[in-house]
Amino acid sequence: MKKLFLLGAMVCALGMMTACKSGTADKNTNDTTTTSEQLAETNATIPTRIEILRTDGKGFLYGLMNENGDTILPVEYDAIGFFYEGMVIVRKDDLPHPFGFVNTKGELVIPCKWDMADDFKDGRAYVELGDSSFFINMQGEIISTETGDYDIDFGQEE
Repeated sequence: MKKLFLLGAMVCALGMMTACKSGTADKNTNDTTTTSEQLAETNATIPTRIEILRTDGKGFLYGLMNENGDTILPVEYDAIGFFYEGMVIVRKDDLPHPFGFVNTKGELVIPCKWDMADDFKDGRAYVELGDSSFFINMQGEIISTETGDYDIDFGQEE
């Protein structure tokens, strides 16, 4: 039974990779919130999200691949958000502080060191660590502790 499950997961992953390579992948996996102007500025395309069933039965793991089907972010995250301003939230549940940010090249720009995080907007993102909340810039530096009554929307359009 275990071998059949693993075989099914591998076939599913291979099918997704093939679909992405051939351009037939579900376009809903790409983020539409990053504008073409933003992509032109960063000289990048939005990676496609890939998912693989975990063998431990705890759900899915996620990663990112480029338009050629090459993995640019290993399939090791419990969640990956959507790209906003060229950055995406990632979550690794096995870490003490599970939230970090990855750029369109698949680079972990801001390590998983936050307890909670929201998407980038106007060059800053809301994050929490313990009982404290901050705004950080795209390098992960704290730029403000004045967060007021910030309402976390986790990628929901206003």
